[in-house]
Amino acid sequence: MVYLDALDLAERFSPSRLEPPGFDSLFTSATLTSLWTYQAASARFVAQREPNPAVCIGVQFDSHGAITGSTTPDWVSAKLLEGVAGSVNPPVNWATIAAPRLGIFALYTLEARQAWYWYLTAAEQAAFDEAWPPIVAWYQETIRKFADHNPIQPLLLPGAPHYVYINHETDVVLAMRKFFGLPVGGN
Repeated sequence: MVYLDALDLAERFSPSRLEPPGFDSLFTSATLTSLWTYQAASARFVAQREPNPAVCIGVQFDSHGAITGSTTPDWVSAKLLEGVAGSVNPPVNWATIAAPRLGIFALYTLEARQAWYWYLTAAEQAAFDEAWPPIVAWYQETIRKFADHNPIQPLLLPGAPHYVYINHETDVVLAMRKFFGLPVGGN
């Protein structure tokens, strides 16, 4: 089994844990005037170029090319978050899984904040700084649980954005080739 930053989210969004300010408020009418302005804002705030052609079907445009919304109904995100909530799905007990598993994770650190952090106001950055340490601790503990009793060491990419499989493709491919016993040399 290979997990690409697939953390068990059953306990991630705990009601007792503060959430840092997100990037949604940073997208303005100016960043939605065209696909290109949206892609530039997405690269700044989320550290990825979106929407790529595979996700364009999820974006609604007006007759002038401005982004007006999503084709995905709001209830879909709500159902996804509900589905990963600990009250619906208990946390994974990784110790009961005997198969070797390769985990490739973006390792959240206190120093590596989310890409949009630098665009927040000073007050929002202060709120982010307060909320971030417990989230970092949760990520690191969840990765430790994944790695315990597993003969394969996970590939940890400190400071990497969530989309590690896109931004660190060579590291990911090398780790997967080793995991599956495929040659990695030049022969």
